[in-house]
Amino acid sequence: MTSIEPPVTSETTLIDQLLSEQQSLTAVATFSQQHSTTDQPAQARYYQKLIPLAQPQKGEQYSFQVDLAACTGCKACVTACNSLNGLDPAETWRDTHLLVGGSDEQSLRQVITSACHHCEQPTCASGCPVLAYQKDPITGIVRHLDDQCIGCQYCILTCAYDVPKYNARLGIVRKCDMCQSRLAEGEAPACVQACPNEAIQIKIITRTPPPLQDKMLPGMAASSHSLPTTTYLGSEQLPADTHPAEQYQLTPEHGHSPLAWMLTLTQTSVGLFFGLFLFSQSSFFSNSHALPWMALAGLIIGLIGIAASVAHLGQPTKAWRCFLGLRHSWLSREIIAFGIWMPLAFFYTASFWLNLLTPVATVLGAATVLTGLLSIFCSVMVYAVTPRPFWSFPRTALRFFGTTLVTGLAGSLALLSWSGHSSTALSITLAIALIAKVTFDFSALLPLHTSTTWSPAKHTAMLQWHPLRSLLITRLSLPIIALLLLPLSEAPIATILIFITIFAAELAARSLFFRSVSTQ
Repeated sequence: MTSIEPPVTSETTLIDQLLSEQQSLTAVATFSQQHSTTDQPAQARYYQKLIPLAQPQKGEQYSFQVDLAACTGCKACVTACNSLNGLDPAETWRDTHLLVGGSDEQSLRQVITSACHHCEQPTCASGCPVLAYQKDPITGIVRHLDDQCIGCQYCILTCAYDVPKYNARLGIVRKCDMCQSRLAEGEAPACVQACPNEAIQIKIITRTPPPLQDKMLPGMAASSHSLPTTTYLGSEQLPADTHPAEQYQLTPEHGHSPLAWMLTLTQTSVGLFFGLFLFSQSSFFSNSHALPWMALAGLIIGLIGIAASVAHLGQPTKAWRCFLGLRHSWLSREIIAFGIWMPLAFFYTASFWLNLLTPVATVLGAATVLTGLLSIFCSVMVYAVTPRPFWSFPRTALRFFGTTLVTGLAGSLALLSWSGHSSTALSITLAIALIAKVTFDFSALLPLHTSTTWSPAKHTAMLQWHPLRSLLITRLSLPIIALLLLPLSEAPIATILIFITIFAAELAARSLFFRSVSTQ
């Protein structure tokens, strides 16, 4: 019996082609298969000596070590960091700077590469109101938790080394994490692997006691601020006059407009409520029809100020997390203090319109004033704890409480005048306070003539006198206009103009506060 078999043909069917393709690997699969049989990355033989072969032990941590003699400023580290971390085109986690110094006969030009210094006491973490930073207990690497960040940018102000970088597209801050996922697999960070001269290495250092050094490099903040761990080999050989090449550049800092508005408005509001409370306790003003309107004006101005602060956040919907950093962050304390002050201000305002009993209104008033002053104190500390001399506690306190005083007096004068109450004593007090405030702000220019060497104070003065001169003139001329109008304070329209000019002057002062601060 003969079996019937299908004829043999040289033609290949579609099914045969598909089956054949399924048995072949893609380029990615082939690459993966080739590397799955090796215990180390293919480039390990080149960079293995540049990274530790084991994890840090107790009391140790990873740190960057940079050999200044080997760094040529090629920026391969910057390019590799940007590429391997998927950063935006204008975003950098590793920067290069230039130090200059020496004599005409033997000048110095030294390129510096720097990234996060993974400090022993990271101020970015202590300042963050939402706990978006974490120092790894084993490796010591300071990580930023992107999904936790609200984009307040406060870590940028608290860091002395300009490490955190704000990404406007994402609305959050990001920074170097020493490529910890690569280190965990025995692979070098992008910057270490890319440097053609092996200028960057990862070392293990002792965390206890912390590294002690005055400054890592000339032009940097004192190491005592946050105890950075990066080591620069050869830094002790730099000439004594070495300084950053950009030290004398007059480039204003970011203006932070929402914060300038928020600070000026909230301080004005607290000033109005403080004046309101004093007038309500006075037999001469206690029955004035201006008091309810003064309370309402203070409440509205305060609400606008709080709303302006939200505009500064890159992720405003996550602002509810601000209480997480209460134990260590002054920004958290400021937000919570104003959060308590606002309802108290509302109820205190309502007490005037609902004619509540005087003892109740007095208690509400005292609580509103004290909480408001506490909130402004927190605002002062938000900036006083940063490493910028221009924002030191005495200077910032005088600026912020001075604004509270002059705007509160000006607002009170305007509202009392419109209700038919004129007060010569109030006008004189406002004139004295305004002159004192302008004189203090003007004192920031004194280093232009009293200092012959560069200093952060002189840098601030030069910023105000040159690129920010128009803003400075506005800030100084508006109070003069207000002083010229003060003799006409019996006319209601004049008092409104006085308040507007003083408020505008303080807003300009707050803009100068941010834009003329020296970060060096």
